[in-house]
Amino acid sequence: MRKIIKIISSEQIMVFNVDDTELNEQFIKKNIGRSDGTSYFERVNFYDYRDINIICDEEGKLKGLKPSLYIPGDFIAGDCLIVSLEHIYDGETGWFGLTDEQFNKVIVWCFNNG
Repeated sequence: MRKIIKIISSEQIMVFNVDDTELNEQFIKKNIGRSDGTSYFERVNFYDYRDINIICDEEGKLKGLKPSLYIPGDFIAGDCLIVSLEHIYDGETGWFGLTDEQFNKVIVWCFNNG
């Protein structure tokens, strides 16, 4: 089983257990920004881990959404997901749930850095 971390606020998270299939756009849109399915999304690398991404509402700040995750020199506004970025074929990538190792990296980073 893989895991997806959804950060709702700087004090509230959810963890989803998912299978090994690629995440679809509908799932992503329903779980970022205001979680109403209307957000356009962008990805941000999770600190120095290129295989872990934060998926967030690209207009979260412009929409006045509250900060949910603080990153060095900036913040993510609105609900966001932390997922695995993986190569599928011929240079194509997709988003999947985090492996246990990736999940542990995220948790350790969050506890050590706020």
